[in-house]
Amino acid sequence: MQDILAFAVEMEQDGIEYYEELAQKAPHEGLAKIFNTLADEERKHITAINELMKENPWRPQSRAVSEAENVFQQLQDEGFTFDNDASAQQQYLSAYQHAWEVEKKSRDFYQEQAESSDEITVKELLSELADQEAKHMVVMETLMKVVERRG
Repeated sequence: MQDILAFAVEMEQDGIEYYEELAQKAPHEGLAKIFNTLADEERKHITAINELMKENPWRPQSRAVSEAENVFQQLQDEGFTFDNDASAQQQYLSAYQHAWEVEKKSRDFYQEQAESSDEITVKELLSELADQEAKHMVVMETLMKVVERRG
């Protein structure tokens, strides 16, 4: 089980680095906020995994969807549009698609591990992490729709 959890920590660390990169390149401060929130949630996942390895289970709380909804409303209120350059729009879509794929991979990994675990605390935490990764997928799906609609 330790190997699986160590792999999960590495996977989450990769997510942090990618979201921090997206935040730095975000064309709007609200979008940077979403990516920083997602990076923070990945950090919480690492903390939860580390606590589980120390046999001190802790469950992170997700605020990514509610935060993203607020930002999407702000973008709409401000009349924000993504760069009309098709090449730039495609870069945004590719980056956000990649983030969605990473979240899906994480969700699938956590679901599989939760299903195969016999330890209830491990099963519960991994199921919770899978649910949170699924919420992150929804954020990225919505963001891709915003880019496509507003580009």
